[in-house]
Order: sequence, then structure tokens, then C-alpha cells
Amino acid sequence: MMNNNQTLYTKEKDGTIQKWYLWGWVGNRIAVSTVKNAKLKDYKRYYDMNEIGEKIFLTRTEANERE
Repeated sequence: MMNNNQTLYTKEKDGTIQKWYLWGWVGNRIAVSTVKNAKLKDYKRYYDMNEIGEKIFLTRTEANERE
């Protein structure tokens, strides 16, 4: 089970690793923000739960290994 403010990571197009915090979810979609305890005005991205391990990762190492 995933909890609010759980840390997640993505590998961006420029090769950097971006740290995200789980903000919330509805059904199979999750919202992540770069700010811990994000408010409604803070920037967010949305991912499908099935994208965990493909586009968004639970550890920095997994994200770094992604091509």
C-alpha cells in the first residue's frame, strides 16, 4: 500500500533523477508533486499505477538504471 508523501523517482529526459512525493490517488491514477505536503496550487504530475516500474520508480537506483 502506498502512503501520502511516499517518495518516488523518475528519470527525466535530460538524464537527471527527479524526486517526487505521492500527493493522492483516485482509482488507478496517482498524483505526485515535487513538494512534500503539497497544496492544491503546487505543481503535480499524474501517473497510472501500472506505470510504477516503467515511468516512475520506488527507489532512486531503479530510476537510474532505466534507459
